[in-house]
Amino acid sequence: MMNTPREKNNNLRSDLIELYLQRINSAWEAINANKHHANGSFAKKFEEVINQDRLHPSALILQYAQSYLLVAIENLKHWCQLEKLYLENPHLGGLPILAPISNIRVSIENSATILWTLQDLRETENFQRVIQLAFEELSTFRKYLSLMHNELCKDSYSPSKINPLSHLNDSCRENFENSQIVFNSLNRFIEINGLSTTSFPRFTSGGDTKGLLFQLHGNQLEILYSQLSGTVHGRYWSFRQNTTHTHTSEHPTAANVTSNTFTVNEDLLGSALNVAVSLMVGATNEYLSLFN
Repeated sequence: MMNTPREKNNNLRSDLIELYLQRINSAWEAINANKHHANGSFAKKFEEVINQDRLHPSALILQYAQSYLLVAIENLKHWCQLEKLYLENPHLGGLPILAPISNIRVSIENSATILWTLQDLRETENFQRVIQLAFEELSTFRKYLSLMHNELCKDSYSPSKINPLSHLNDSCRENFENSQIVFNSLNRFIEINGLSTTSFPRFTSGGDTKGLLFQLHGNQLEILYSQLSGTVHGRYWSFRQNTTHTHTSEHPTAANVTSNTFTVNEDLLGSALNVAVSLMVGATNEYLSLFN
């Protein structure tokens, strides 16, 4: 019995997903393997510094690169496993929207962040960029801390408030103190090395400022990301372009009624998956090069 064109297409996509999963698993194994710091490598050069100062930018590069990469790989793996499930079980219907697109968006963001921080740059520029990333992380953490302080210490505080804090909660106080240590350490390194406090870039461009994705791979990557982001957030322009609505004619009171479903445009899925895997492989290679 001959397969239909759609069945053939699904078989090809299933084979491609299997190939991607092999690449993802290889990246995961390489990251989690015990790494020897080769002579002349970034990690070897700063090994003593990192052991003495966990807030030195060289330490932050290793910490951020690994954590961002693991999240990128996990989200990408989940995406591939989910699509493989739906390809091999046609009775489940079309692939749902939000879960897979959210996975692929996170993977692209994290891999792109690693590449932007590390790719083809001199050491000083690597430090400059990881400091920008660190300040972005610190800003988000402080916003969280302000909310927790208001809740745990029964006090009203915003990140812009200058007055010193009094803490009823020891954990809250410790977190604030640690965040201030990080802030002071980064500023001290900036001052000593003549770096700047430039903000971490947005993923997409705005006005005269080129976004992180544009800086990496130009307009096409930024367009793809905008389509993914718009669809995840239910933006009408993107939702209308990239989804298919399967209508049902059954009366709502009928016993055999089925839910209306939305499925994602296969071309967008294919492009997004291909780009995400490429970025993940590139980010993995950049991370491993720190030890080679």
